[in-house]
Amino acid sequence: MIITDKNQYINGSTVLAPNSYPEVKKGTKEKTNADRKALIEEKNKRLKNKFKIIRNISLVFIVGVTIVGRYGQIYNMQRELNGLNKKISDINKDNENLRIELLKYNNLSFIEEIATTKLKMVKPTKADIIYVDMTKDAMKAGEDGKKK
Repeated sequence: MIITDKNQYINGSTVLAPNSYPEVKKGTKEKTNADRKALIEEKNKRLKNKFKIIRNISLVFIVGVTIVGRYGQIYNMQRELNGLNKKISDINKDNENLRIELLKYNNLSFIEEIATTKLKMVKPTKADIIYVDMTKDAMKAGEDGKKK
């Protein structure tokens, strides 16, 4: 370790440290005030630039979050729409099946077959016929409680 002055130490090399001290300019107060104003203006420019950068970054972030949120809403609505369309198509298929069954039950031969096989009904004969007098006079007598 080489000691050149009492306060300066140079470590590692035998090269002497140059004696360079910042030059102090002797000038008027106006120059120093002008320098101070220039430094303040430069700092203000840097702050304005930093503020603009932060503002732009935050705007881009907000726009990005908004776009992602809207895409999420659109995706959910599309999923709901697909579910509703599937339900509508299922209901339409069920309606078509019910219409086919209705046509099947409107057929007289089918009704007769069900009546004879499942309900054990028989076709009436002429002996099973009962005649009823449905004239107005007969109906009035029936309402009064008199029997004919």
